[in-house]
Amino acid sequence: MRWSSAITAAAALLAALALAVFARVAQKEKQFVLLELMRPGTLAMISALAAASLAAFGFLRWRRNSAAFITIAVGWFAACALLIGWAASAAGPLYSSESMARTLAGQPRPPGHIYSVGYYEQTLPFYLRRTIDIVDYQGELAFGLSLEPGGALDGRLRRALARRAGCICYR
Repeated sequence: MRWSSAITAAAALLAALALAVFARVAQKEKQFVLLELMRPGTLAMISALAAASLAAFGFLRWRRNSAAFITIAVGWFAACALLIGWAASAAGPLYSSESMARTLAGQPRPPGHIYSVGYYEQTLPFYLRRTIDIVDYQGELAFGLSLEPGGALDGRLRRALARRAGCICYR
């Protein structure tokens, strides 16, 4: 049981060391952004592991092996849950088009048509509360586009129509 407590303490120290090294060697803007995204979750994980390790060492000192085992198990579970939960909440904005919808809606003259060229942002129609014309993309939408009148227009034709109308196209 002492080995489990020592391994848990070592994991907390290694995670803290890895965070410090990454902060030291980060050079590009993306690395700094990643560091800022992962720092709170990693610090919470390190805290959970360190607290579990210290509590387990205390229980072992009083010869309460089962309490030490439970403390280590709960500490590892809490550390993993904190890290996964933080990663999921931090990555949410990366997969949402809410900021793009706010930008489009905040324009002085909202666009008449919005064309998605070669790409389909899944959440954009939801945030805009309107449909989007899709150009040069089918993917999982192939069946529905084949049934929609005008859904199978050639991409060059749609792009020319969009440019002539002065509409916004995003890629």
